Amino acid sequence: MSGEIQTPGPSAGSRRVIYSVVPGGNGNAGQGPYGPSTPGTTTAGIQEAIRAAARDGGGVVRIAQGTYGLNGAIVLASGVNLSFEGATIRCPTGRPAINGTNLANVMMTGQAAFVASAPQQVGIALSGCSTIGIVGEFSFSGWTGPTGVPAVSSQGNSSVAFAGWSTTDSSLLVSTGDSQIEVTRFQGTVSPTGPAPSKAFIHIGTNAAHPNLKGVRLHDVFFDGGGLLDVSFMRVRLDVAAGRSGTDVVIDRIHCRNGSPQSVWADCVDSYGIDGCTITNVVAEGCYTGVSVANSHCTVSDCTATNCYSQGLQLGGPGQLGPISDILVTNFVARGCCRGIDPGQKIVNAQIFISAAHGTIQNLRLEGCVGDTEQVPTGVHGLTINGPGMGTVVLKGSRFVGNPVGKNILIAGTVPSGVVSIQ
Repeated sequence: MSGEIQTPGPSAGSRRVIYSVVPGGNGNAGQGPYGPSTPGTTTAGIQEAIRAAARDGGGVVRIAQGTYGLNGAIVLASGVNLSFEGATIRCPTGRPAINGTNLANVMMTGQAAFVASAPQQVGIALSGCSTIGIVGEFSFSGWTGPTGVPAVSSQGNSSVAFAGWSTTDSSLLVSTGDSQIEVTRFQGTVSPTGPAPSKAFIHIGTNAAHPNLKGVRLHDVFFDGGGLLDVSFMRVRLDVAAGRSGTDVVIDRIHCRNGSPQSVWADCVDSYGIDGCTITNVVAEGCYTGVSVANSHCTVSDCTATNCYSQGLQLGGPGQLGPISDILVTNFVARGCCRGIDPGQKIVNAQIFISAAHGTIQNLRLEGCVGDTEQVPTGVHGLTINGPGMGTVVLKGSRFVGNPVGKNILIAGTVPSGVVSIQ
C-alpha cells in the first residue's frame, strides 16, 4: 500500500459510461441527466443514476456542482464510481447518507462537502467491501456532540484507500477490523465556538464482530485543537482489545497541536495492543500526552513532543493489555512537558514515562532520546522508569534533565535491580 493511492474502477470488460446528476435534472429510466426532479427520487437522482450504471455493467456517476438534499440513503453498487464536481450533500435524518455493504471495486473521487442533519447518525457506512476508496477533497461537518459518532464508519473492509478528508468540530473516521487500509492527507480543526465531539478524530481498532486488524498505513495527518478545553477527541487512536489481533501498522507524519495544554484526554497518538508497529515523525504540541504506546515489536522514531499537559512519551501504563516486548525508541525529543503536574503523583511527572506497573515490559531500548524539563514547574523528572514488571532497559546516547526537586532519571523502588543499563 505504499506509494500512490490506487483508484479502482469498473471491472475489466465493462463499459465506462458516464451517468450525469445535475441540480435541475429530471431524468429517469435511462433518460438523463438525473437530479432532484427525477420522479420518485429520495436521493436527488443519485440512486437512480447508480442503478442505471449497475444495470449496464458499471460506470461513473458524475455529480455536478450544486446542493443535493437527501431524504433517503444512497446505496452504492459494485463497479460504480461516484465522481463529485463540487457538490454539497445534505445528509438525511436517521440514516447514513451513503451505504455500501459487501461490494467490490467502488470509488468516490473529486470534491464534495457532506453536512450532517443529525450528529448522532453516521454519514457514510461501509462494511464487508473490497477494493474501495474515498479519495479527493472531501469535507465533513456537523458530527459533533457527546455521542462521538463519526462522519465515516468502515468495518471489515479490505484494500481500502481514504485520502484528502477534512473536518471542523467533528469526529472523522472510525475504522474497525479493516485490512490493508491506507489513510492519508486528513485535516481536522476545532473552531473557537464549535462543540467538539468526545471521541477520537481518527480511531482504528477492532470489535467482537471484526476482531482482526492488519496492514494499516496512516500518514500525513494534521489536527489543530485551537486551545479549547473540550478537545478530548484530539488524537489518532489505534487499539486492539485483549484476545484480538492487530499487526503490521505504520504511523508516519502526524502533527497535532493545541493552543495551550489542557487536562483532557487529548493525546496526539495512542497505540495499544498491536504486534508489529512503526511510529515515525510525530509532532505533538500542547496535547495531553504526546505519544502513548503499549505495543510489541514496535519502533518509535524521530518524534517531538513539546508543552504537553502530561508526558511527552508514555510507554506501557494503564492501557497495557498484557506483556509487551522488543521496543526501540530512537530520536524522541520530549521538552517542556508535564505542564499540569500532579503533586500527589510524583513518579508520573516526567518528560518520558515508562511504566511496567500494569504488565511486563521486556527488551526496551532508547537511543538518542531527550527528556528536558526546561521551564516546567518544579518537581518534574527527565525520565521515569517504574513498575515491578520491568525487564531489560538500555539507555544509549540519550540526555535527560530534571528540574529542582525532580531527577534526571528516576528509577522507582518497584523496578527490579540491575535491569537498567546506561551506555
